[in-house]
Amino acid sequence: MFCYLLLSVMQIPLFSFKGRQLFIGSGVLSVFGTSFTFLPIFETAIGQLADDGTDRLDAYGDVLGTAMLCGLLEVFLSVLPASVLKKLFPPLVSGISVTLIGASLVGTGMKYWGGGVVCADFFGNCFGNGEVILPYGSSQYIGLGFVVIITLVVVEMVGSTFMKNCNVIIALLFGYLIAGVTDWKGEPYVDNDAIADAEPITFLWVKTVNLGFYGPAVFPLLIAYLVTTVETVGDLGATYEASELDTDSEEFGSSIQGGLLADSVCSILAGLFTSMPNTTFSQNNGVISMVSRM
Repeated sequence: MFCYLLLSVMQIPLFSFKGRQLFIGSGVLSVFGTSFTFLPIFETAIGQLADDGTDRLDAYGDVLGTAMLCGLLEVFLSVLPASVLKKLFPPLVSGISVTLIGASLVGTGMKYWGGGVVCADFFGNCFGNGEVILPYGSSQYIGLGFVVIITLVVVEMVGSTFMKNCNVIIALLFGYLIAGVTDWKGEPYVDNDAIADAEPITFLWVKTVNLGFYGPAVFPLLIAYLVTTVETVGDLGATYEASELDTDSEEFGSSIQGGLLADSVCSILAGLFTSMPNTTFSQNNGVISMVSRM
């Protein structure tokens, strides 16, 4: 919460470096969250350590410690002059990168459309959807998804400017309404043996995770931090444009510098709280555009 409210929105002056004032925080409305970019690296590294005989909780701590150390890369990038950062991450590069990140989520979205990611990967029947228990890819799930898509299209075609900027939430609420007034139930499936053999649920933060270091994960993690750096630069640039601010100004350079430093600090703090590194998201830009047009 400290990172979300303070470092992402406020801009705190730190010290001067080579005659340039350095900040932490972007100073504009930003959204932070755990980055899925690191998930495949964590899964692979933990799997490799487990195959070598390391306890999975200790393996998680080793990768967390490595990720915290690699987070210093963004600290280095954040102190580079704004002109250098713009050359390294021009709008064309950052825009394409953010677009590709969104495109990579299409597969995950399709799994959710069919009933859920876990259901698609492991189970035939989809649980966790209220009292509805249906096989993955059931017509009810597909039809409900189409209702949301059609609502999006209709609102975009005939809706007012306000409705167009709120089209996602309007479509989702309409989908919730349809799901709420209908009564779709499948045959329940309960694996009593699996339930009997399952271990009690224990939250991760009530355990002690020993931070360590895993060398083979360093290079992939550095690449992931470069990706999140590009994402942060692109998202902050989009925030400036949505806010009708000058992206060629000195303030924009300070926002990029402070945003990258906040991204790094939050990622390192996330490791101390047993979570994967963070990055900025761009969902807030639609809200900013809506408000600026009102």
